[in-house]
Parts: sequence; C-alpha cells; structure tokens
Amino acid sequence: MGPAVLVYHADGGPASAGEYRGRFVTLPDPSTGEGTTYLLRDVAEGRVDRGEGGATCSGSGSACHLQEVQWHKQRYGAWFVGDSVVEDGSMYMASLVDPLFVVLPVLEASSKETETRFMDAESVCEASRLGEMFPDMFEVCAQSASAWGSVCDVKVAGGEQYFRFNPERALAWMVLKVSSTRDGLLALDPGYGRMDATALNAYAVGIVGEYVSAEWLAKVSAKVGVSVEEAKGAPAKVEAFVQSHAAPTHDGPGSAKDTGRQGPAKKAKTQGDGLTAKQRDLKKGAKGTQSLLGFFGAGAAKK
Repeated sequence: MGPAVLVYHADGGPASAGEYRGRFVTLPDPSTGEGTTYLLRDVAEGRVDRGEGGATCSGSGSACHLQEVQWHKQRYGAWFVGDSVVEDGSMYMASLVDPLFVVLPVLEASSKETETRFMDAESVCEASRLGEMFPDMFEVCAQSASAWGSVCDVKVAGGEQYFRFNPERALAWMVLKVSSTRDGLLALDPGYGRMDATALNAYAVGIVGEYVSAEWLAKVSAKVGVSVEEAKGAPAKVEAFVQSHAAPTHDGPGSAKDTGRQGPAKKAKTQGDGLTAKQRDLKKGAKGTQSLLGFFGAGAAKK
C-alpha cells in the first residue's frame, strides 16, 4: 500500500512538527459490535503495561484520546504531498469520540457476567470477553477508567478503583450527551435555533444514537421525549429546514455554496444513498478539503 492522507486531531496530544505518537487499533463499534478502526494516542510517558501487576498506565494517568477513523474516496482525485503525487486520492479522517461510548458495551457485558461485583478495569474487560476478541480494548479501558464514574458506581480500596456498571447512571450520562450535542449545534450555527425544539432534540438524539445500541437509543429517545422514528428521520428534516432557510448566495469562490457553509447539516442528506450521517459528513468534507483543513488549523496534520 502506498502513501495515504490522514487528517486527525492532535489537540492536547504529544505532537510536534506534524508527529503524532499513536497507533491504529481495532475496537468494536458501540452500535453494531463490528470491528472498527480507531486512532489511539499513546499515553504521555509510555504504553499500557499488562504484566503480572495487571493493566496499568505507565504514563501519568492522562485521559484516553480516541479518534474514529473513516475512509472516503472520490471517483477521480489525487493528492500533492510535498514534491510527490499520491495517486490514490482517498482520504482517512479521524474524529474525536468519547471513549466511554466504546467502553460502554464492555461494562454492560461484564455486569451480566458478574452481577453486583465491583472489579478493577482489567477484570471488567476480561469478564466482558470483548478483550479476547479485541485485545486493544485493555489499553482503552486502562486509559479511560478515570472517567468511568459517569456510568458506574465506584469504590476505592488500597488506592485502587473498583467499578460496577450502573444502567441508570449510564442513561443519565447519555441524556447529558444529547443536551451537549444540541448546545453544540446551536453554538456552531445560530440557524439551528430557528428549528422546532422537538426536531432539534430528535436530531441530537440521532447523532448520539450512532454510538449506542438500538436498546439504548430507545431508552434515550423515551427519556428525551422523542420517538426512535423521529430520531432516525431527523436528518432529512434538518436538511430540508436548512435549505429552506438558507440565505440567497452566489456560487462563486467564497460563497456559502463554495465553502460548505451548511456545516453538519450536510450529513443529514438522505436521498437513497444508503450512507450514515457520519459517512455523509466525510463526503462533504472531502469536497471542501481546503475549508476543512482550515477549520482544524494547527491541530491537524497530513501523513
């Protein structure tokens, strides 16, 4: 395989001069369980050590920095990288994802095996059996365990933390994710504020729903006060709303059409293409790569 272009977040990571100390890992997609590629940053001073003492971060307990990697390729295209031409015009895009979404199936599966027992992070991963299928999950669990209190009951003994999955706490955390997603949309484009509140909530639920199972999506939808059907149909409604309220613009350089001004609403397009909202967003990003790289600024790099 020849050179490829990767756009990723380096914010807060040990990156300098375009370097990023991390690696590609395969983890289960939280909504489907299928193997998915992620980019996992190495901890500040080393990797996770799974020796006789168990899974511990050899670094300073830094937060898990996980990015979901997706691939897009236009029919025709190539890249100029330095003095070279990359014939394959495809692009890999990595976007930050809360590791708790990926760890949630591990916590849920372990609770079914151990009932009410409190366990350390490594034992949780082993009990779920997902660690056997996806060995990199041990590292993600070790790096993210400091945040498990959002979805687990936690006890501390002998300086070590022990966890027990709490479904009620997990549901409350997901509802907060919906709220923060909605607030993020409003901050991104005030135009979302002109939408019907129910439609905007449904759209936010649909976005969060791409990272949880169908069972959790149903619970979150009920808690927020929208139906699963509304959440799944929200992208098309959002697209129609944005198009109907878009200000008239010209099509030349610098116009809203030229720069991809519509932002995340573009991923709501559903015209029988069979793509998810995330994949549509990537397709949109590939068409406006120059604007996308400007958005990431110094926090993005190409490899």
